[in-house]
Amino acid sequence: MKRAEEDIVKVSKVFWLVFWLVTGILIGTLLGSACGQLPYLQWLTQGQTISFSPAADLIIFTFDLDLHFTLNMAQVIGVLISVLCYRKFRF
Repeated sequence: MKRAEEDIVKVSKVFWLVFWLVTGILIGTLLGSACGQLPYLQWLTQGQTISFSPAADLIIFTFDLDLHFTLNMAQVIGVLISVLCYRKFRF
């Protein structure tokens, strides 16, 4: 019984970490898009795009996959705040 309770606690911790990270990314994205219109806060929208585009041609079929991740300063700030919230509100 003790092992099952430990597993539930681990899953709960992972769930809350993922919850706070996704919340931080979403709030950072919203903040970045809202502040992009203001000239003195445009530095929040500056970021980097990471692309991954593997392709495979196997005679029978062709496989292409394009993944693009854009990370801006507002998202970084949102993630940092969410990690602080996770550490403060441990469940």
